[in-house]
Parts: sequence; structure tokens; C-alpha cells
Amino acid sequence: MAALDFMVIMREERAKARAARDCVAASPAKALAGPSTRAPAEAGEPEASESRFRLAAGPPREVLGESSVVHGAPPTVWHMRDWVSADEEAAMLRAADDAPASQWTSLRGRRLQNMGGVPRPAPDVMVQEPIPGWVRSVFDALVAAGVFDAAAPPNHALLNEYQPGQGIGPHRDGPLYEPTVAIISLGSPCSFEFLANDTQRAPLASLLLPARGLLVFRHAAYHEHLHTVPAVETDAGRAGLIRLDLDSGVLHCRL
Repeated sequence: MAALDFMVIMREERAKARAARDCVAASPAKALAGPSTRAPAEAGEPEASESRFRLAAGPPREVLGESSVVHGAPPTVWHMRDWVSADEEAAMLRAADDAPASQWTSLRGRRLQNMGGVPRPAPDVMVQEPIPGWVRSVFDALVAAGVFDAAAPPNHALLNEYQPGQGIGPHRDGPLYEPTVAIISLGSPCSFEFLANDTQRAPLASLLLPARGLLVFRHAAYHEHLHTVPAVETDAGRAGLIRLDLDSGVLHCRL
């Protein structure tokens, strides 16, 4: 299978977003990914019930550091377990599900919310769109945790919904983003893989991301390796997983 062209995906997303949709609400696992785009952020947020929720500034959350390095993964991959509380997870899931159907985009058998605008290659620029207040509070927490620099905070996020059996093929996120990705897993555990490159597709690392954890990767892991969410019905029986839900994130085992 060829690597996905991220810009093709984004073009498809823009086309689908312009069409009227009738989305059916569901309760799957969700991942909030917040890479920082190069366009400046604008103030403002949509008027919606979900905007009343804000991720709390305290108590202090784990800060990105040596203790959160994922051993066995490519360089520059970190994970912080239980980075959000169960109550915060529930509130974020409600905020996501409370969004109007028009904010969801159907894409290759699943759906997502694009928050902050749609990145576009030069000579176009990203047309900035309001970011919900609850998402902006997540951005603030990521800056406080040292994931993003305060001088260049995140201003774009994709909220991806994956039902069992759904995933996304191998891809890189490309040069329109700062080379840092932060993913908060919500609702359930989720498999996540790094692959060697475009020709060698054997996984370099197969991670089991627990709900409420924060995965961060940047630099070499961003530029040099593909990543994917495998389209599997269950993680049970998958060999070689790095179980990030356990006390030791370096343990490889069979579920």
C-alpha cells in the first residue's frame, strides 16, 4: 500500500466539508492531535455549549522530559500516562460530541473535526478559523508542559474519531506543520505504529496508547518515519506491543 499523501487527504476534506452532511453521533475512541501550524492564531471561539468547558490549569501535569521517553520507539517519542483525568476525559468527549454535525467531516470511512482552519500549501495561506475554548485550554496545557514553545503555541488541531476496525494508513504530516505532534487519546486504548520508511513497511514500534495519555513525537520521528493507526477490531492478541498502559512503557508483550 502506498503512503498516504497528506495534502490529498486535506483536499478531500475541504471538498467534503463544503457538502451538506447528515452525521450520526457515536461513542468511539477519539484522539486530539495538536500540531502547531505556521500561520498565526486569531482570537475568538464559536458560540456553543461545549465552549464552557476548560481544561484546568492545575494541578500541575507531567512535563515533557527524560522520564517520559518511550524506549523501543524511534528517537524523540515521549508518552505521559494519565495526562488528563477521567473527569476531564469525559468533559472533552462531551464537548466533541456536542459539536454540530456541520463541524464533522466524513473522510475515508471515518470522521474528524478540523479546528483552527485548513492548512494549505504555498502560495495559499491557512484561513484561520475560531478555535473552541476547550481546545484552546488544551493548547495552553501543552505549552505549560513544555510540548510547544510559548512563542509558537499550537493553533490547529484534528479531532479524529476511530470506531473499531477503522484507522488511518501510513503517512507523514508534512511541512505545513511544525515538526511536533501531540496526541491525547480519549475513550479507549488505541494502537499506533511507526514504520521505517516508504519502502520498508515493517513496524519500527507498535504502541498501545491508553486512554487519557499524551503521546508526543517530533524531529526525527516526525520527518523520517511514517506513522499509522492500524485498522484493527481489537488489540487483543497483537504481538510486540509496547504497553504504555503499564508502569513500564518498555515492556513488549502479547495481550
